[in-house]
Amino acid sequence: MMPPMQELRSQMSGSKTVGANCLAIELTGKSQPEKSDSTQFLDLYLTLDFREPWQKLGDGRFKFGLAGGKLKLKIDGATIIPGWRSLLTTINSTAAALPCQVQTAGTEAEPTWIFAPQSGSSVLNGSLESVKLLALQAKESSQTRPISIEAIFEIEKTDLRSIEAEGLWPHDINPNKHAILEQKLIQFLLQKKFQAYASRLELQYSSFSEPPKVSADAVEISDADLSELEAAIARVLKAGDRDFLALANLAELNPERDFVAAKLVATDLRDIDLSGINLTRANLRGSDLTDTNLNNADLSGASLAGADLSGAMLGDANLKSANLQRCSLALANLGGANLAGANLQEANLSNANLSDADLTDANLTNADLHQAGLVLTTLTGANLAGANVTAARFKKDRGISEELERDLKQRGAIFEDE
Repeated sequence: MMPPMQELRSQMSGSKTVGANCLAIELTGKSQPEKSDSTQFLDLYLTLDFREPWQKLGDGRFKFGLAGGKLKLKIDGATIIPGWRSLLTTINSTAAALPCQVQTAGTEAEPTWIFAPQSGSSVLNGSLESVKLLALQAKESSQTRPISIEAIFEIEKTDLRSIEAEGLWPHDINPNKHAILEQKLIQFLLQKKFQAYASRLELQYSSFSEPPKVSADAVEISDADLSELEAAIARVLKAGDRDFLALANLAELNPERDFVAAKLVATDLRDIDLSGINLTRANLRGSDLTDTNLNNADLSGASLAGADLSGAMLGDANLKSANLQRCSLALANLGGANLAGANLQEANLSNANLSDADLTDANLTNADLHQAGLVLTTLTGANLAGANVTAARFKKDRGISEELERDLKQRGAIFEDE
């Protein structure tokens, strides 16, 4: 889990702001009439403002934003009144204007709200205005010590997006350098701005009828750190070598972990060793991965539409829910790979090894499986409509009904004897 990132403020008798950022959070407490001589109640309201800020760097600048995150509250000295999860319907109806989707998680003591863009949106951008999060009841012990409400907005590595850059590199930069430098910007933000310590907001009440004391933290990027980033960009731009791994080394990026959700569109990754790499939710659309070693790689949720993976080694790779539409996997080794829920529409899998692979609920509509090997393959719920299965070899596969077996045989598939 990566640290939180936000501008946090509370408006009761005033406000406190900490730095411009890609998210501003306002918490407002509204006290309720006491229902007895000793019991106090507070309704807590949330306002969010998601932004796409520019970060200046030398003579240029770059823009970034959030693709999700978690708002966590920690309450001390008060009890959350049951029913806070039922307020999610109202929150989502308000959040629809962002556009944004919200889910609840956590416990009654530490509730969590998970934010994600609606389908079709890459980042969160817009405002959520004064929605009720929950109601609190002060504990009897709060008469002798403060009531604390701590708010933290946390992000994963996959939640930060580079949107645009100006004046940092030439327009005709090659795809490999472009991909490396964009990911360097993301890693820089994660390490220098959002990892040094947890940004947070804390409200402390001596009584719900009085304004709270507010404390908040944020991380500012130093000039020295910005100079280091400029130097890294210069090293990559000056390099004559376009080899992906060599460029990653110049940018001080670790290929095994620093390319989660990276934009690697149209990159040249041919015939290199990327075994074990974490490319979860990475965008590799149109990339060349011919003969690349991706054994044990994590490509879950990745976009590989139109990519060339001919002859690639993908043994035991995780391709769950990956988009492989119209990509070439001819002669690829996918033995033991997890392709559950993957989109393989019109993909070229001719002569590919799919033995012991998991294709549960995979979409293989109009895919080319000519002479592919599917021994001990799981095909439960897989859609093979229109697929070319001429000379494809099946043996001891799971999830194939008698009806589907007859159909595949009629279309030229070979089912070997048990």
